[in-house]
Amino acid sequence: MSERNDYIHYEMDQRTKPLLGVVIHNDASELNADEWRETLIDAPESRYIQGIAHYYIDRNQQWQAIDTENIAWHTANQIGNEQYLGYEVLESLSSTDEEFLLNEQETFRVVASDMLDYNLTPNRDTVRLHLEFSDTECPHRSIELHTNWRTTVDGMPDEWIINELKDYFIEQINQYMMN
Repeated sequence: MSERNDYIHYEMDQRTKPLLGVVIHNDASELNADEWRETLIDAPESRYIQGIAHYYIDRNQQWQAIDTENIAWHTANQIGNEQYLGYEVLESLSSTDEEFLLNEQETFRVVASDMLDYNLTPNRDTVRLHLEFSDTECPHRSIELHTNWRTTVDGMPDEWIINELKDYFIEQINQYMMN
């Protein structure tokens, strides 16, 4: 997998509060990491306000848009933005299930590396979902693939569905942390 760490051309504020964990998103688009880079690297502030994560990851490419010491606007929530790192699992609207699962695995690998760097233990408090911070269906595709809950049909997931998905994410992240 190739990695690009040429950050966006906008100064995000440096984090001043302790890092509490990570948030795993599904991008709700058809874009891969290179396409997200082209879309975001020179975007105006008005675009970033709509949402921007630290990482954009597909099975072939990882782009780090924002240094992990800086705040990203990825949860529409002050605590989520300031104290959690954001990871976008890409191509949630265009990839096959197999491709999307590979995108997830690459994301888990990057999350595990960052959690080791920041001395964070994967658990339900440190591994979070976007919908825990704001009114969204994100991570819609991951929810459907791993819990059979379809937000478009079933509505917002119950806490047990959220925990089922988080437990899966935690298990996968732990696999990479042990290797």
